Amino acid sequence: MFGNLCEALGDAKKRHIRSLGDKINDAETATDLFSLVREHGKKFAVSHLCSFLLKLTQVDSSWTLKEFPLLHIEEIIMDLRSTFNKRALNTIFCAFATLHVEPTDNVLAAMLADVLKMDRELKAQDVSKTLWAIAQLKYHPGKDQFKELHKLCEQKLSCFTAVDVADTIWAYATLAYDPGKPFLSLMKARAIKKLSSFQGPQLSITLWSFATMKYHPGEECLVALVEECKRKLSTFEAQDLSFTLYSLTELKYKPGEAFLGATINECKSKLSSFSNWGLINMILLCDKMEYNPGDEFLAEVADQSAMRVSSFSAEEREMMRNGLLKLGFDPGQQFLFPKKRRGR
Repeated sequence: MFGNLCEALGDAKKRHIRSLGDKINDAETATDLFSLVREHGKKFAVSHLCSFLLKLTQVDSSWTLKEFPLLHIEEIIMDLRSTFNKRALNTIFCAFATLHVEPTDNVLAAMLADVLKMDRELKAQDVSKTLWAIAQLKYHPGKDQFKELHKLCEQKLSCFTAVDVADTIWAYATLAYDPGKPFLSLMKARAIKKLSSFQGPQLSITLWSFATMKYHPGEECLVALVEECKRKLSTFEAQDLSFTLYSLTELKYKPGEAFLGATINECKSKLSSFSNWGLINMILLCDKMEYNPGDEFLAEVADQSAMRVSSFSAEEREMMRNGLLKLGFDPGQQFLFPKKRRGR
């Protein structure tokens, strides 16, 4: 197979790069293909190349476009801009965002300008993914470009899926762009309409975005979101659980002990996946919500924290210990002052 791939790349036909991603099933194959693509990369359509690179990240998340210095990605994009269709532009935007590439503002501004020129061709997903990508890249468009993007969102809102709603509202919150209460009310209504399609990440992101933008969607909306969260808790990752508790606290909404108990149980099954700050935040939020999750859970949090206590700063250890004490659980002095290893 490897010889056939070499021959395919040697022929340098654009269509081959699209199928290469399907050949990747382990990190070793990805490494071999990486070398071949880097050698011949300039001969391929950049949108096909980005599709291939996205496939790499599914095999090994450590891959980034920065691993391909010989490809001169930005130069290729600027040279071929006039040949891109909306699909190619969206693929490139999403590849940059997913692979944590940081193109220059000039390249992003030019690509965004090209997207906006295709406004009549764009679908709802094209608009939401473009917003998501520029927010992920921490790129702040100029006032005029953002105004055009916002206008497209208003036009496509009635076709937004659950993912589109979450991506869009997250982008607004991340870029600190205030779309105004009328638009947020429309987004809220669309979220409620598509609620059954939401999964954990979309639910937590939507709540986080409302809280970050200091927009209270109303009691009825929060009741519906919390009920959906409860039904979908198994689809929440550790970060989603943390975001949800934080958001409800910021929105000054008390979801009730049944929901908090179910959420804490889900947190318990994913404790090892929480970051240090995620563990601290969870304990602080329980205190803010005046909810005691019980000594058994608190002991597990203390044990999980103690296993990695050396990675906590002194301030973080103090915060965690004080948080546990406020909930009536004493982790002991060993957590606050971990023993230093003796040199041999």
